[in-house]
Amino acid sequence: KKVVGSRQEAFKKYLTKGTPGYVEPMGPDVAEAIATIREAGGWASLAHPGTVKTPEELPRWKALGLEALEAYYPAHTGAQTDRFAALAREHGLGITGGSDFHGPGTGRDKMGAIEMPSAAIDAVLGRLAHA
Repeated sequence: KKVVGSRQEAFKKYLTKGTPGYVEPMGPDVAEAIATIREAGGWASLAHPGTVKTPEELPRWKALGLEALEAYYPAHTGAQTDRFAALAREHGLGITGGSDFHGPGTGRDKMGAIEMPSAAIDAVLGRLAHA
């Protein structure tokens, strides 16, 4: 309906805490989310680690079954990618990546638009072979 000019403007004006459309998160907590993923046979990887306000929780989340951290992501700078890869290694977590594809016309419509080193891809494929 063209109420806003961009996704970023929508979040800023209507969807962040303190704005008219904000709703407190209603989803599962971290333990429930990891357990559900694992019970379904999935691999729990923390997406968008730069948005996590409590990275000191990583050891606890790993104990709950977290297996990887998304280091390769289009919005990350090279320095951020390096920092998240190092954080994953420091905590004994795998390293994943994603293009953050949300579908055509969303501004996040470039599936596969992320490059990962061959070693990181091989590690992911090796893990998936054991799923």
